[in-house]
Amino acid sequence: MLFVWLLWGDFAAAFFGSVFGNFLPLYLKDLQASDTLIGVMLGSIGGIINILFLPGISRMSDNCRSRWGRRIPFLTIATLFKVFCLIMIGFAPEVGGWIYTLVIHPIVPCISLHAVLLGWLCIFIVAFHYLGMVFNNAFSWLMRDVVPQGFMARFLAWFRIIGQIASFVFMWYIFPSIMTHRKEICVGLGLFYLIIFLLMCYKVKEGEYPPVVYAEKKPN
Repeated sequence: MLFVWLLWGDFAAAFFGSVFGNFLPLYLKDLQASDTLIGVMLGSIGGIINILFLPGISRMSDNCRSRWGRRIPFLTIATLFKVFCLIMIGFAPEVGGWIYTLVIHPIVPCISLHAVLLGWLCIFIVAFHYLGMVFNNAFSWLMRDVVPQGFMARFLAWFRIIGQIASFVFMWYIFPSIMTHRKEICVGLGLFYLIIFLLMCYKVKEGEYPPVVYAEKKPN
């Protein structure tokens, strides 16, 4: 049952993650973003976020002791905000246009609607990168903590297979319609991912961890 819940969560996560690599380049291009901006938003920013924040997040998770464990709280929070970011990305032209009409244009009329739309979208892409960093690593840590070592190889094999199946299903059924039905797909996919992954977080139980031992500071 542990395998079932983890692999079901992996399916939802891989399905959800396919949006970022396959949808956002087309989405940014449709909003007339430059190739440089697309490269920075989809590549460079993710690496910078990992370098700056991953060590600190890793330490926080290792030292976390809660009634739900040390990985589940990070996964739950990251899941909630990732879904919110995806929905905001899906509605970026509508929300950005509303912000431009009611706030930006009356105050700073020299800023174009195009700049506001891209700026609004980029804010949530950066947030999606950050939350994805937290989620992907916390999920890996969870597997390391709960899957018995003797079963790890076969679990990772199934993990890879399920991820490929999820990507195939996304590309075959969802991707052809993602530009014409982006709002419906972003909302529907976000809710699907939210329900499945929160259910996985509820069903998977972490074990007991030893108390946190902090290194003593040496006197000067």
